[in-house]
Amino acid sequence: MKAVPPAAAAALERVLEAMARGDGVAVIALDAELTTQEAADLLGISRPTLVKRLEEGALPFRTLGVHRRIKAAEVVAYLEHERAGQQAALDKMVADNQRAGLYD
Repeated sequence: MKAVPPAAAAALERVLEAMARGDGVAVIALDAELTTQEAADLLGISRPTLVKRLEEGALPFRTLGVHRRIKAAEVVAYLEHERAGQQAALDKMVADNQRAGLYD
């Protein structure tokens, strides 16, 4: 029996932890192309909101006729960027409140 590569074991561990919390889990290839609805579902936003962000240039996409397609890797990168921004904003709020003496 072959050993499980460490990256695969870590990914499986994250999937199992998410399932244990009751979170939804999706396993997709990063080079897969997603529809706007699939991408919106992964981001937890509405499809019209995603389309607006696409048109604003927030994520790269390509069109097939009238349909937009987004690489899964781009959606993941966008999600990580958004989460990092949210964390930075929370960290700033905590620091501001600590300076104002709102924490003991």
